[in-house]
Amino acid sequence: MFRYASSTGYYFLEFKNAKFLELWKYPNSSVNEQVGTMVDIGAVLPGFNLTDWHQYQIEVNGSVYKLTIDGTLVATFTDTSLTAGGIGFSLKSVGTPVSMNVKNVAVKPIVNLLP
Repeated sequence: MFRYASSTGYYFLEFKNAKFLELWKYPNSSVNEQVGTMVDIGAVLPGFNLTDWHQYQIEVNGSVYKLTIDGTLVATFTDTSLTAGGIGFSLKSVGTPVSMNVKNVAVKPIVNLLP
């Protein structure tokens, strides 16, 4: 979760069927909405397996959100609904129980190197 402002105001990534990804939001409403379209991570990272260890990076810059996995940009989304908030982790599954391990979380400002 990112840009978390309340229980009805945040973005979240949803991984599906081991290699697909969607960005969703609760835009200050109890009804969620999909942002953009589903992304096939396997098309960008052949052999991707969600159950393996990966390095994920989410860059939030204004209204542009970029997801990098293992150093490869896999998705870019744009949305202007939510402009501020914190980060968090949540895990839910339908069917087979799942688990998530998190190691080394860092939140860093984006540094603009342009003069």
